Amino acid sequence: MFESSNTKKDSVVVFLKGGRIPSWYDLSPEEQDLYSIEHINLMKSIINKHKMIKLEGYKLLSPINDWKYFWAIEFPTFEGAESWINAEMEPPYGRYGSFNYYLARRIEHMGIDSAIKEAELPSDINENDLDHTNLVEDTGSVVVITFEMSLPGSDLVTVDKNQQHKYIKNINSVSQRHELIRLEAYRLITPQTNWHTTIITEFPTIDGAKAWIDLQENPSYIRFKTRTNYLSHKWAPRYFESWIK
Repeated sequence: MFESSNTKKDSVVVFLKGGRIPSWYDLSPEEQDLYSIEHINLMKSIINKHKMIKLEGYKLLSPINDWKYFWAIEFPTFEGAESWINAEMEPPYGRYGSFNYYLARRIEHMGIDSAIKEAELPSDINENDLDHTNLVEDTGSVVVITFEMSLPGSDLVTVDKNQQHKYIKNINSVSQRHELIRLEAYRLITPQTNWHTTIITEFPTIDGAKAWIDLQENPSYIRFKTRTNYLSHKWAPRYFESWIK
């Protein structure tokens, strides 16, 4: 679906697969709060200096060891992305994190009908939304994070145009029936052995997320791809949205 699409060159996206390592919980609440506030101030200074475009976190429904959160962080330049990564790992807060970073570009064209309605956060924000000690996941939607890549040699196989059109039609059908909120795609600048493209898909319900995942098992699609899907909730979206306003 995304192979023939162009990547946008006007920004750089940092992906982070991360979480806190166990030693964080050996700190006293006072130490945790002190380190967190220092870290927040540092990260906000990076945002202001490098004009961050986007900061979104997702909490996995099923964490994998220290990997609990997936982050998509977008800057206009490589310099901003690099500064963010360096600041995030800076002690003392950075000593207690698990960090796996990847650089990517947005994919420009989706190839599906633009019936997507981008979700808007309610305008009324209370003090609890801005309290760094009171962050919670947003259970009002379910986000599917997909890591995928084309199988070696798949570019040599003649594509069945009828099957391809049917697949696109099924995508539009699932999107409309389950009220797709968002579909974003990114191509890694640093491809991994089993992961070249990242797709972030958001639905109001788990049923929509499951229908989307099931669609990826379509024979006309699965024979050319390898993919891994992770279910998540948006992580404290009101709080982090306030960072870049």
